[in-house]
Amino acid sequence: MFSLKPPRPTFRSYLLPPPQTDDKINSEPKIKKLEPVLLPGGKSWLELKDSNKR
Repeated sequence: MFSLKPPRPTFRSYLLPPPQTDDKINSEPKIKKLEPVLLPGGKSWLELKDSNKR
């Protein structure tokens, strides 16, 4: 008869991502381009980050 065990994953299934539906492919990408943000006080985030290293 039929076995109740789920099918074992194949070697290829470990390498490839799971198949995507059209909804996921057409949706807006989650990674957005970051823009520099000015903080109050006139210093940018990068300047504050560099000052903390010293």
